[in-house]
Amino acid sequence: MENDPLKRLAETFAVNRLGFPAGLRRWLCTTNLIELPHAGARLRTRRVTNWQNGSMVLRWAALALLTGEELPADHGL
Repeated sequence: MENDPLKRLAETFAVNRLGFPAGLRRWLCTTNLIELPHAGARLRTRRVTNWQNGSMVLRWAALALLTGEELPADHGL
């Protein structure tokens, strides 16, 4: 059961116990951690129309994810 409120509550308490700054705690308790890199990869690869083969797709996807892996500056790090 992925939408179990008790599981989410336990995860929130675990993040709070780690002692992160408030902005980072708020960010870690959302799906932004997953959605931001995917949106960045989609943005960087949206104009490619002729994918030659699977290895080209993997190279482009890896590069797009690596270039977007830095946290935004406003998350309290």
